[in-house]
Amino acid sequence: MTVVQIHPDADSMATHLKVGADHFVEAYTEYLEPESTQQIYGPSPRSWLRRSRL
Repeated sequence: MTVVQIHPDADSMATHLKVGADHFVEAYTEYLEPESTQQIYGPSPRSWLRRSRL
């Protein structure tokens, strides 16, 4: 499965990640294979990068 998110700026991405953070963590831990990866291109909020290290 591939999911693509395109945001016009870093603030939009930060809002998206903040609103969906709990859901994303649950999805990664319960539904995705352990070898699943994320690829983020462009600036990313440090708080998300810390939180996304599952």
